[in-house]
Amino acid sequence: MRFGSRLLVVIALLSMYGCATTKPPSPAPEISARTTAATKSPSSVPEILANTTSGGRGTPWGRSDSTEPFTSLSGAATDHSYGLAQGNPIKVGGLNERSEAEYLNGLRGPKGEPVEYERIGSCCPFKTPNAMIDGVGLLDAFRVTYAGQAQPSILYIDFYDTDSLRVPVGFSARKD
Repeated sequence: MRFGSRLLVVIALLSMYGCATTKPPSPAPEISARTTAATKSPSSVPEILANTTSGGRGTPWGRSDSTEPFTSLSGAATDHSYGLAQGNPIKVGGLNERSEAEYLNGLRGPKGEPVEYERIGSCCPFKTPNAMIDGVGLLDAFRVTYAGQAQPSILYIDFYDTDSLRVPVGFSARKD
């Protein structure tokens, strides 16, 4: 893919979020199968290609004990890489940040602790027939924390594609 096409993908995604850019987009790395990225450490921050902020925080951001809408999650993932690796993202679909926030609002820590989340930015180009430009999408990386957690988790969300939504290993589902 040419640099110009990559730049168009980044610009299109930035325009969808409609906020100020805090980091200029860099050329996207070559697109490879997401499964090769599944070996990265769950807490390592990926190369961020674009980020949007509002009020000094990455958007969307929030807490799972808010009154905002949330997705009811019933199934727990058995694959330890689910959501925690670029090669196995959480597929919320919807093509908007509301789908991401509703999923994250449905999560709790392992003992029911509310989680706090903040979008770090877009990363990790991948091929998908549901992308808006040239069949290439970007994952959104979120920093997720809860009280007593040793270190923040990085969750990877795909808002182009849909699949069964499960609870990543190390988290639980919101009950209320």
